[in-house]
Formats: sequence, C-alpha cells, structure tokens
Amino acid sequence: MLKDLKISRKLFVLVLSLLFCLAVVGGTSIVLMDRINASTMKITENWLPSVIIAEEINTTISDHRIYEIDHIISSDKAMDEYEKKIEKKEKEINEKIKTYRSMVISEEDEQLITNAENSWKQYLIISARMLEASENNQTEQALNILHGESRESFDKVSNNCLNIVEYNKSGAQDASAYGKSLFSISLATIIFIITVAIIVSVLLSIYIVRLIVKPMDAINSAARKIAEGNLDDSVTYDSEDEVGLMAKTFTNMSENLKTMIQDIQYVLGAMAQGNFKVMSNCEELYNGEYHEILSAMQNIQQTLSQTLLQIDQSSNQVAIGSDQVSSGAQALSQGAMEQASSIEELSATVNEALVYIKDNAKNAQDANTLVAESGSSIKESNLSMHEMIAAMDTLTNTSGEIEKIIKTIDNIAFQTNILALNAAVEAARAGTAGKGFAVVANEVRNLAQRAAEAANVTTVHIESVMSAIQNSTTIANETAKLLDTVVEGTDIINNKINEIASASEQQANAIAQITIGIDQISSVVQTNSATAEESAATSEELNGQAHMLQNLISKFELIASIH
Repeated sequence: MLKDLKISRKLFVLVLSLLFCLAVVGGTSIVLMDRINASTMKITENWLPSVIIAEEINTTISDHRIYEIDHIISSDKAMDEYEKKIEKKEKEINEKIKTYRSMVISEEDEQLITNAENSWKQYLIISARMLEASENNQTEQALNILHGESRESFDKVSNNCLNIVEYNKSGAQDASAYGKSLFSISLATIIFIITVAIIVSVLLSIYIVRLIVKPMDAINSAARKIAEGNLDDSVTYDSEDEVGLMAKTFTNMSENLKTMIQDIQYVLGAMAQGNFKVMSNCEELYNGEYHEILSAMQNIQQTLSQTLLQIDQSSNQVAIGSDQVSSGAQALSQGAMEQASSIEELSATVNEALVYIKDNAKNAQDANTLVAESGSSIKESNLSMHEMIAAMDTLTNTSGEIEKIIKTIDNIAFQTNILALNAAVEAARAGTAGKGFAVVANEVRNLAQRAAEAANVTTVHIESVMSAIQNSTTIANETAKLLDTVVEGTDIINNKINEIASASEQQANAIAQITIGIDQISSVVQTNSATAEESAATSEELNGQAHMLQNLISKFELIASIH
C-alpha cells in the first residue's frame, strides 16, 4: 500500500504522477497540434496553390485569346509575332495543367482538370482553323469562328477553370473550417485534460501530504503532552515508513521515560521515608545521557547520607561547644558592663574639651574678622598714599615747566633792558628830538628790571616749593613702603589667624568624631553585652536543638561510607 512506502517513494509517486499528467497533456497537445498543422499545410500546400494555378490557367487562356484576336486584325507582318506569342501561351498553359495534375488529391479534382484539359484541346483545334483562316486573309471567316464556335469553346474552357477554382476554394474553406473546429476541440480537450490532471495531482498531493502530516501532528501532539508532563499518551500510527518508525520509537521513548520517572519516584520516596539504602529497579534503562541521571541520583543518595552522618557528628560537637559558648558569653557580658562605665567617663571628659576648643575657634574667627577689617583700611590708606605720590610727581613736573618759563621771562627782561639802554643811547645822540623817545626807553627799562626781579623772586619761591615737594615725596615713599610692609604683615597675621581658626575647627571636628566614636563604642559595648546575654541564652537553646537533631538523624538508615 501507499501508506507503507517510504516518504521518498511517496514523493517519487507524487512527482511521477505529475510527470505522467504533464506527459498526457503534452502528448495530447502534440497530436492535436499535428492535426491542426496537417490541415493548415493542406491549405497552404494544396488548396491555395491549386487555386492560384487554376486562375493562372484561366488568365493565360484569356491572354491566348487576346493574341488570337490581335492576329486576326493585324497585318501580315505582325501575324508572325502574334503566332509566336500564341505558341508561347499554349506551352505555358500546358505546363500549368501538368503542374496542377501533380497536386491532384481526389477523383473529383482529377475529373475537373481532365474536363478543363479536354475543353482546352478542343479549343486549340478550333483556334487552329481560325488562325489558318486569318493567315489566308480570310478575316471574315476567322471572325465568324471567333464569335461563334471559338467563343463557345473558350467559355467552356473558362468555366471548367472556374470550376477548378471554386472546387479548390471550397476545399480550402472546408479545411479552414475543419482546422478551426479541430482547434476548438483541441483547446477543449487540452483544458479538460489539464483540469483532470490538476484535480488528480491535487487530490494525490493532499492524500500523500495527509499520509505524512497527520501522523506528524499526532507525534507533535504527543511530544507537546510529554513536554507538559503527561506521559500516558502514545502514538497509535502503524506504518512501515519513516513516520511510522519514528512513531514507534517515540512510543518506546515515552514508555521508557515513564518507567524511569516511576523508578525515580520510588527511589526518592524511599529516601524521603529515611531509607538511603534503596536501589533502582531498572538500572538497565538508564543508557546514554540517562545514565547521568542515575549517577546523579546515586550521588545525591550518597551525599545526603554522608551529610546526615556528618550532621550527627557535628551536632555532638555543637552540644559540647554550646556549653562553652554559654560560659564565655556570660564572662563577656560582665566585661562589657565594666567597659561601658569607663567609656561614659571618657565621653564626659571629651565633651568638656570640645567646649573649650569650640570657644577657641570662635575667638580665632572674631580676631580674623578684626584683622581683615584693619587690613582693608591699611590697604585703602596705602592706595591713597600711592595716589598722593603720583600727584606730587605731577606737581614736580609742573614746577619744572614753570621754572623754565620764568627763565624765559628773565631772558626776555634782560634783552629788553639791553634794548632800552641802546634806545637811550640813540635818544641821547638824537638830542632834543630824542627826548621823548628817551623817556619811553627809560620806562621800558624800568619795566624790564621789575619783570626780572619778579622772575627772580618767583624762581626762588618755586625752588622752595620743589624742595618741599621733594621732601614730601621722600617722606610719602617711605610711608608707602611702611604701609606695604604693614599690609604684608596684616596678610600674614590674617593667614595665621585663618590657620588657627581652621585648626580649631578641625580639632573641634576631630573631637566631635571622637565623641561619635566613643558613643558608637559605647553602643557597641552595650550591644556586645546584650549579645553576650543573648548568646548565652542561644547556646542553651542550641544545645537543646543539637540533642533534638541527634534524635531525628537516628531515625534514618544511612550508608556507612562512600564507595
């Protein structure tokens, strides 16, 4: 059966079926197309050429008759030329009749060409008599033949040719209609075969896919249930293909898993009841990676057994140690109480020192503020002193300029005095006419002398002022240097006071930290005291628990040692 075939063979059957359907469609198409092609070839190779040749025969016979008419009505010289043309047309007609006979496909067609040939021969006999009469210049007799029996014979030949044309046209139309009908039948047949092939292929594909997918779904469902912890479900698919073998393997795996899980439950249940000497009932199933589970379970069994043995031994030691801890805890509690009393006294002393240090820090900060204010005032005085020195330098420079101007005025007075003397001398030389000029010169001289005297007095005063300014500048510079020294000293004092204040703050902070530390130590000592008391109580409780643990462990069946 198809069900028991391998999946590869099932797929091969499916592909082979598809190829068979494709071959049927292709073969049918080829056969039908060959028939259509034969019908078409019959039209193109027989019917249409026959129509063409028959029409050419009819046309050539018409040309032959035209040359006969030209022969009758032409002169003697032209008759030879028309006779040659008539002879040529006769050969053409005979060749075309022979060609047509080679394409005859039926008795009816043979009869039609025979009738046409016989009527053509009969026409030639009449034509020969007509041309003979024309050669003998018996034109009237030739025309009578032309319009009489020759006309009847020509019409008969022409009708026979037209019958051939109609026969072949009818055959071509029948072949064309047959081709169309055959095409319609072929198209319908191909569509039907393709439809049947598609339906068969789809049904076969669905059947084969179901043969593969349905058991796979069952296996997937069983695997999902196993993943969820349900090992009671099994796959009932019976087949010899890969899926069937996988289903059987899957069922065996499920049963083995179920057996191993039940065995693990049995071993763990016995261990839960205190029996650590229990053994597995199906060690032969723990193969491959499953053997690691068995080994791990045995290791757990050995480890728990040894652990409980060690707990039993440790509980004995705990019972002994708890008594010792209880005695030590009581001694520790007594010492902690004594330490707490000493720490309280130390804390009071440190708090008093902290008060003094905080006062020192405050006084240092106040002194720092006063020194900072004094330093600021001294810096402002120093700045004013430097500004005054700059003003004195400016005054000195201005006095020098004034001294230069006074010297210039003194020179001008000296020159004016000389000019006045020269004017007086010239006035004396002039006599009476120069008296008025001498008076003016004398006044100018007096003014020059007074200007010189005033300049000398001013120079003396300016020199005194410049001397006083220089002395003041010297004193101011020395004062400025002293102020700079005072400012630097003030900055140093300010820095030292800042350092003292900072050190006092650090000492206060350190004392505060010491106080906090002492408080913490006091708290720790108190905690230790309380802890020691609790430890004593806990040790007694631990001793009782150790005895209880020994009683519990005595209920287990333990393995003596690890092998």
